[in-house]
Amino acid sequence: MRKRKNLTNIRFLGSDTVSLCTTSSSESWKIHRKLLVSKCKALESAFSHDFPERSSGQYIFNQTTHDTVARFIEWAY
Repeated sequence: MRKRKNLTNIRFLGSDTVSLCTTSSSESWKIHRKLLVSKCKALESAFSHDFPERSSGQYIFNQTTHDTVARFIEWAY
């Protein structure tokens, strides 16, 4: 299993942001792309390969609550 690298703030704070949304809320969360892909392999694939998320800069969670996404972002930072 590939070990995930821990990024220092300097390495990800200058990166672009992407949006994380849920179908249960009209709000979205912004997160630094480099930080996100360092924490979640599935989202790394979505934002790095030929998926709609790569061009839109937005990932929509269909079966996850807005609060759960917020807790994930808190954990990531």
